[in-house]
Amino acid sequence: MISIVIVTHGTFGEELLKEALNVVGTQEDANKNVKAISIPSNKNVELIKEELENALKEIDTTDGIIFLVDMPGGTPCNICLLAMGKYKIEVITGVNLYMVVTALLFRLRLPFEEVVNKIVEEGKKSILLMCKSLERRI
Repeated sequence: MISIVIVTHGTFGEELLKEALNVVGTQEDANKNVKAISIPSNKNVELIKEELENALKEIDTTDGIIFLVDMPGGTPCNICLLAMGKYKIEVITGVNLYMVVTALLFRLRLPFEEVVNKIVEEGKKSILLMCKSLERRI
């Protein structure tokens, strides 16, 4: 079972997860294997590390963990990278709603590496200049 952990500044990740589950519907193991961890700007880094470790003890890590974080080099990203070597992981930055929906849809159907690639591919596809796209069609 591939687990998804969304780790972001503030409550961004919690909201992304809530809305993504509204889009894809309930997944029977989502309460256990899909988590969002919020990192307020004033939270102690050691407490954040402890919270992440506790979350990882609760989820199924057998087939790997995909961390979706908001930005490269930020605290959420750096904290997740500490799990390298302990678990089979990938950390994907630039999380958006489309990426979370993709992760939820494919984590139960594809192998780890394919899910990772699908999330990145679909995330890139979802970033568009809509006005320019529409002008080309007119």
